[in-house]
Amino acid sequence: MSLKDEIDKLTRAEREHLEQRDAKEYEFDELQKVRFLPLRAFLEQVIKAVDPAYLRVEFKDHQATIEVGKHWDKGFEVDIRWCIEPMSTARPEAEAGEALFEAQPGFSTEEVETFRLPEFKQFEHTYTFETEEEVVQHILKRMAEYIAHYQYIEETTRNPNSNDAVS
Repeated sequence: MSLKDEIDKLTRAEREHLEQRDAKEYEFDELQKVRFLPLRAFLEQVIKAVDPAYLRVEFKDHQATIEVGKHWDKGFEVDIRWCIEPMSTARPEAEAGEALFEAQPGFSTEEVETFRLPEFKQFEHTYTFETEEEVVQHILKRMAEYIAHYQYIEETTRNPNSNDAVS
């Protein structure tokens, strides 16, 4: 066998590995999409029930980003953000032709809180939830805290002499 034939053989084998890997990645993506659908339906119900003035939402095939904040002169300032998706783990040990990611049970929710005063700080935490309901309950609780705070400030600003006004 000539050197050219040997190189062509190695190249074909490597291409087959790449095709196998891509097929496994496609299967993984399709599985994640299916796993995300029930959670997406819950999240869409939550979003419809919340005043849109406080929300920005982006859905992808197997991920959602939900931001809670307030509108100011310069746009929308995000105070808390969640990036939610079905759990998976990277497989750095994957060999040629193997999938780079593996689905895991549950959902990952990355939560980022932003504090602007007295100095800009962000706090990040990643939660793992077993069910869609647990994800939604966590987000609802946190969302309600922020929205109640915004509404309270708006009310006391409109009625500074009310009993609820901050002294």
